[in-house]
Amino acid sequence: MNPNKPNRDPKSAFPNARDRIVFAFELEGIPYFQFDDINSIPCERGFHALSFFNELNQRCTRDYLMAHSTALDNIINDNTGIKVTEIVKINTILKERLEFLFEPEIAYKICSVVFFDASENPYRFEYKHALEKADRFRKENMADFFLRQPIVKLIPYIASFGNDLAEYCSVVNAMTTKHIEIISTMLSEADRKKEWFKSLELLLSRDSTLTPSKT
Repeated sequence: MNPNKPNRDPKSAFPNARDRIVFAFELEGIPYFQFDDINSIPCERGFHALSFFNELNQRCTRDYLMAHSTALDNIINDNTGIKVTEIVKINTILKERLEFLFEPEIAYKICSVVFFDASENPYRFEYKHALEKADRFRKENMADFFLRQPIVKLIPYIASFGNDLAEYCSVVNAMTTKHIEIISTMLSEADRKKEWFKSLELLLSRDSTLTPSKT
């Protein structure tokens, strides 16, 4: 084997694997692998994948829902009176999210669970490493990344976007940024110190990377 060539052989990368692992794709010289049967991903990794798929179906993350529900509580419990216009505003935001066909940021999280590199234990899930992988995935041109065959097989309806995928992702990411900014105005200072809000702030800080790179 060429020592300078990335090792795409799953048997040598994971000699102790109890299940069949296959090569998925290569990104920035790093080979990524997956279990041959996506429906039989081992327990720990599978639970996280299921959780992220639920978020994908909801069109928002659990942290976003925490922010939304907390904002609604703050409006209802406001001593100066309930502001109906604020309730209408955040309800409209939630309706807009339900119109999304898919949320790119959540799709990156799913990919960070399903696809793993040779440095990982395929039977375990390391959240920190998954975030690092998602960041690497995010740097790629969106269409180039999401339209890879293994990912299309994982999230089939992505293929229906074709050449419009990058534009769609750009619009969704811009709307997500707007939604978070609006909801943040309805949160208290104490709310903004919560872990769930910090994850949303991190999303806002990635604003430049949310815009698809140009080919």
